Formats: sequence, C-alpha cells, structure tokens
Amino acid sequence: MLDLCVIKSYLKGVSVLETSFQSWFDDLYLENSLKMIQTAQRLLGNAETAEDIVQNVFIILLAKKDQVMLHPCPQAWLFATLRNLIGNELQKQRHRDTTPLNDNSGGGYEDRYSFPLCDCLPPGLSDSEKDILSMLFEAGYSYKEISYKTGRSELACRLKFHRAKVHCRDLLTKSKKVET
Repeated sequence: MLDLCVIKSYLKGVSVLETSFQSWFDDLYLENSLKMIQTAQRLLGNAETAEDIVQNVFIILLAKKDQVMLHPCPQAWLFATLRNLIGNELQKQRHRDTTPLNDNSGGGYEDRYSFPLCDCLPPGLSDSEKDILSMLFEAGYSYKEISYKTGRSELACRLKFHRAKVHCRDLLTKSKKVET
C-alpha cells in the first residue's frame, strides 16, 4: 500500500518540510490518494503499477512544491500529473507489447517447424474468423490495415477479432475437456 512516510523520505535530505507545507501536503494526500489509485488502477489494470505511479505523482509534488502551492487548484495539478504518468506508462506497455522478442535478421536461422496458423486453429471456426486471426497474429496487420483490406470499419474488425478469439478459446477449452 502507498505510504506517506516513504514519499516524504525521498526529499528528507534535500529540504526541510515546513509544518504548514507538511499539513497542506498531508491533507492533499489523504484527500486524493485513494481516488488517484482507483483511477490509475482502472486505466492500467494493475494495482501495483497504479500505486507506484501515484507515489511518483506525490514525489513530483514534493520536488515542485513551490509551484504547486501557488497553483489555483492543486488537486487538478495532481490529476493532470497522474494522467501524464499513466499515459507514459501505457506508451511503455504498448512499446513492450509491439517490440519483437528476437531479431531474425542475423544468423540465418530458419524455423522448419513453423506451420500456418490456420492449420493450428481448432475445427469449428468460420473462414472469416480464421482470416482475421491469421491477419492479426500471423501477418501482423494492424486493425487499420485489416479494415482497409476487408472493407469493414476498424471497430467492426476489433469486434470480429474479439469474437473470433473468444470462439477459438471456447473450442480449445471444449477439446481439452474431451481429451481428459
């Protein structure tokens, strides 16, 4: 859980927190930290990361205390800073999700056991479900590219992919139950 003492310890050696600032800071922290954690957790889907980001917001507040104390609405400053840090975290997550794990450009490695995705999908999926799964996972197309290729809207492509993924998961779950 987020700890007020941990946050204050970051700047303990840098400057002495005056009692008026300390009281103002404590009130601001107690009033907003829970709402900020809930907001960050809802947007990020991870409680630990949400708490870390909120803690970083308060550390930034301590570093910029003179500016924030003069701000007409410190609560708005807190949430704007939170929004920026969440945006940075989401951007990092997207980058991690899209960065390939390996680089096949060197070494001349050839995967002899590679099969087309369509051959590995469970029976029962329609051709259009196989196509959209293949375009996303095998060909690596974005939703925008799939939208252009299929003549559907980007939202329709996202929905089609979601439904195909759920249907595929259901079919795989059923086949595993039959095997056991």
